Amino acid sequence: MNKKSAAFNKKTAAVALVFLLATIFWFTINVVWCLHDGRYSKLVIPAVFVVAGIVMFHNEYHKKRKRHVEEVKKYIR
Repeated sequence: MNKKSAAFNKKTAAVALVFLLATIFWFTINVVWCLHDGRYSKLVIPAVFVVAGIVMFHNEYHKKRKRHVEEVKKYIR
């Protein structure tokens, strides 16, 4: 089994990716609105959410594999 494929949880990485894509979409809509209104201060909160989505996906993708209890017990005895 490939270590990289066993290392990260595909379900939570998919949820983080969906969150990232949704926040990028929300940020894009806010950029379009700010180009019409000229109020660029309203881009701070969407930008923070995009950064949070990037960090969530990065952390989930690079998560280390957890060891099973039975695998650890043989080293304790």
